[in-house]
Amino acid sequence: MDTTSSTPALAGPTPGVEAFTPVQLLRLTQLFASDPALADTLGPDLERPGERSWRLLADSPQLQVWLIRWPVGTGTGWHDHGGARGGFTVCAAP
Repeated sequence: MDTTSSTPALAGPTPGVEAFTPVQLLRLTQLFASDPALADTLGPDLERPGERSWRLLADSPQLQVWLIRWPVGTGTGWHDHGGARGGFTVCAAP
């Protein structure tokens, strides 16, 4: 019995498995944001009123999904996430 494959091995990351495409990231954020209760699951941080707050929704070796609450007038300043890719969707706005 021949056990060799006629399909060559993949040379790089497989989109959706090791590296998500921008379209896949957008669809993923839209999927999480479509939960009507999502925006209500993260209130203000009572220990830091007026500051942003966050919650990790999903975590795997290839992906993290965060819910971040950004009160009006807050920011993070310039910072770098290295070679990471990202997508975001606004769940609610004033």
